[in-house]
Amino acid sequence: MGISRISLNKAVKDQFNVTATELLKQRLLIEIKDYLVHTELTVAEIAHELHFSEPNHLMRFFKTQTAMTTSEFLLDYQNGIS
Repeated sequence: MGISRISLNKAVKDQFNVTATELLKQRLLIEIKDYLVHTELTVAEIAHELHFSEPNHLMRFFKTQTAMTTSEFLLDYQNGIS
């Protein structure tokens, strides 16, 4: 991109009030939720699509970001909570 990590982080922080890492995590979480809700793919297939090395890495990331499992998220979504 031709920009230093520090400059990128500052620009992202100024624009979105989060670090570049946090912005990327938010975007990845949106992608995972979109796959869970709008496709019939398994968690393993979603992990593969999003380039996680193992499905459990995706599940751990999701749980860390949302404090719920993918199954709990889907159940809440289906019940109109999320």
